[in-house]
Amino acid sequence: MDVMSTDADKQILERAKLMAIDLIAGLDIAETKKEVDAIFDNAYINNKAERIEILREMMECAVVESLESSPELPEDSYNDEVEVFLDGTWRALR
Repeated sequence: MDVMSTDADKQILERAKLMAIDLIAGLDIAETKKEVDAIFDNAYINNKAERIEILREMMECAVVESLESSPELPEDSYNDEVEVFLDGTWRALR
């Protein structure tokens, strides 16, 4: 039996794809930390490490530092990443 054999499975996968597209589209036009936070909140992404990973993927960072080896708290790291993300210079490099 195929893993994605049922219509329900296909619908779930399609819904997840649409949610990811909405997340990326929203982040791409976000201009403030409040907007970035609201986008993540609406997507039920509350973990700061997950948020940082998504922001870094959006910025296409080649080197992703492990949060476990960082002395910073995830909140501090997240705030730093949002600041870099909102700066927008990474957009010119795409």
